[in-house]
Amino acid sequence: MSGTAPRGPVVDVHTPAPLAAQRLRNTLRLNAFTSMLGGLAATVAPGPLDNHLLGTGHPGWVRLVGVGLIVFASTVAAVGGSRTTTLLRGTPAIIAADTAWVVASAMTIVGNWYSSSGAATIAAVAGMVAFFAVRQTFTLRVTRSTAKDIAAINESPPVEVVHNDRGLPATGIGCGL
Repeated sequence: MSGTAPRGPVVDVHTPAPLAAQRLRNTLRLNAFTSMLGGLAATVAPGPLDNHLLGTGHPGWVRLVGVGLIVFASTVAAVGGSRTTTLLRGTPAIIAADTAWVVASAMTIVGNWYSSSGAATIAAVAGMVAFFAVRQTFTLRVTRSTAKDIAAINESPPVEVVHNDRGLPATGIGCGL
């Protein structure tokens, strides 16, 4: 292989940090997608959703929650599609909002705000949101941990990658394999 090898550490897209960040982004995208679907449904058809499923007797509140979900989904999508620093800074707020959703859902179920089918639906949605919160927490920790490892590598002195005549990376510095 001709040419000069890159100076400094080379981070492969298959290293743990990019993979962990991608898993976090994928979880946030799914969270945003499902939140947007629920928000659109509640905003566009609050009456039928409330009358046939939730049973709150307050379709205006259902619509208001729907609008809030659309705003939330947009924020989650923006964080999920942002640079890694913004991803790492914004995800804890999303985790907090998801956790608050689960707690509020449990409180409204206990407070008997819904019909039996509404309570089951809210419990199922809260379970899904709890899954997102746990998955985001786990993948955020892994992403932060591996990002610190990569940052430590990037702060180390430059390493020159030596290639042999076959175009393969050498197994060590000064090794002509």
